[in-house]
Amino acid sequence: MTLNTRFCAMPRRLCRLIVASLFSLSLIACGGSSDSEPQANDTPLAEQQTKLLVSLTDAEGDFLTYQVDVTNITMTRANGAVVNLLPQTTSVDFAQYVEVTELLTILDAPAGRYDSAAMTLDFSAAQITVQDDMGNPISAAALDDNGDPLGSTEVEIQFTDNDGFVLTPGIPAQVTLDFDLDASNDIVIDGDTATVTVKPVLIADTILEEPKPFRLRGLLAQVDIDNEEFDMALRPFRVRTGDFGVATVHTVDDTSFEIDGVMYGSEEGLLALAAQDTGTAVITEGFWDRDAREYIADVVYAGSSVPWEQADILRGTVVARELNTLTVRGAILQLAEGSFIFDDDVTVQISDNTTVTRRGDNEAGIEHISVGSAIYATGEVSEDLLDASEGIVRILPSSVAGTVVSASPLAMDLTLINGRRPMIYNFAGTGTSADTDADPEIYELFTGTLDLAGINPGDPVRSRGYVSDFGTAPEDFIATTVINAAEVRGHMVVNYGAGSETAVVSADDNGIQLDLSDAPHRHHMLLAGIAIDMKELDQTPLVVPGGERGVYTIWINRRLEVYTFYDIFVAALSNRLDRGASVARFDAHGYYDGGMMTFSSKRIGVMLNN
Repeated sequence: MTLNTRFCAMPRRLCRLIVASLFSLSLIACGGSSDSEPQANDTPLAEQQTKLLVSLTDAEGDFLTYQVDVTNITMTRANGAVVNLLPQTTSVDFAQYVEVTELLTILDAPAGRYDSAAMTLDFSAAQITVQDDMGNPISAAALDDNGDPLGSTEVEIQFTDNDGFVLTPGIPAQVTLDFDLDASNDIVIDGDTATVTVKPVLIADTILEEPKPFRLRGLLAQVDIDNEEFDMALRPFRVRTGDFGVATVHTVDDTSFEIDGVMYGSEEGLLALAAQDTGTAVITEGFWDRDAREYIADVVYAGSSVPWEQADILRGTVVARELNTLTVRGAILQLAEGSFIFDDDVTVQISDNTTVTRRGDNEAGIEHISVGSAIYATGEVSEDLLDASEGIVRILPSSVAGTVVSASPLAMDLTLINGRRPMIYNFAGTGTSADTDADPEIYELFTGTLDLAGINPGDPVRSRGYVSDFGTAPEDFIATTVINAAEVRGHMVVNYGAGSETAVVSADDNGIQLDLSDAPHRHHMLLAGIAIDMKELDQTPLVVPGGERGVYTIWINRRLEVYTFYDIFVAALSNRLDRGASVARFDAHGYYDGGMMTFSSKRIGVMLNN
């Protein structure tokens, strides 16, 4: 797979952006390249094809599950021809893709200019689960603006740029649809019931300025040992059949393999993969390398290490452990015959015969599984029990977020562990004694040589890594990354209800200053899982453009205007406001600077009422 771009200079970044949404929608496309021009082609332009890669991900929201059917993705050419990008209806749990992007399909699309795009989401059989302040799961009903049950919803955009959305012959383009759950849903929890009013906000991003790990799933097609690569027929998410295209995966010296529960280095792993039968299940995570214009695998799983008709599998987070019995919450059970069960609490039985794997650790054992571990486990399911005593448990990186209570050594007051509230975790047994069990209010992190400059008490931080071995705390968590407040990508959201004519104090090239007086409920910044009420700050942060180019949108009367340049956007916004439009909602994604009281954003959306 090769990726190319005309405008971008940074590795693994493409250049055009489109956002698609009932509120803010755009796409990004790629043109030609300054370093690699397409080969001459005598075929008429109208008949030429190019590769288009479509992937899905999610911006963070307070959801435990958000399962919805994606029934259609299309783009319409300038000549009126409609190109279908989705081979078949695909069910996606967007809540599982906050920290990863999954390749949905690769297809040959006609080259040329496209004037519009559309995506259809069907909520008829949606499974949506939110959590209350105590971390308890609550099923939520999806509603439209009128309070009626939500069915099928189409999201559409008209491209307003002069050159529209252009696919250049021979130059592959990528569209990553990012479903912004927080911006798309207004959650109302009443006791043990909940509703979500849905206005889908979908972002299709190929800039990849903050790339997530990229996941591919499918079936092994062939292995080329000489070129250190293999092909796989894509089967995204939980799809077992269908033609989603064929991807080429490149390996490098530090690519790791896990095949049938056995860990391998790169060279040995590729040989072991070549010994597998065609059609063997494969999952790989890695990244796009723009310089080489290919997909590079960091890790490859194959055979019985992948759930595909051999065993039942569970995915979730360990919230308690007593001897060899684990309680796993947020559990999704995928049964060998292909069905799925969403069960928030499942018991997992392990033993000394359980094969435990963890990337970079060839000596992993059951002692590495502790409270807070994110795991995949294979075994046999019986009601709410998964017997993994002869199965495989793969320990995945965990994510913790909270407020710093001590900068050196680093300790935090937890707000989230793998997206769940800390009060649902039972930390008994995590320490060398009961007195040293992990304390969520003073959660101690081992940071080694990580740079902690600029991290101070009171700062919101996020860290990825692995929880310490069971029974060995302190420290409670072995950090591989620590991101402080200034580097945490946050979300500013202000809801003005029926609309406010005084919401925008000023809007010019220097930024947008908001007045929160008419915002009755939502007026927050979300940073590392922490909601900061902007009404409690000394002043409302000035929203400044994060760069000359970005995705800036105005939604008014069900008409979407998309701007790639901030100065044109802010001029159009000011014109609308001068003509009497009121602001119903304001969203921005970017970075908060508490010292400067600014929120820097390349992605701003404003919903207006006439």
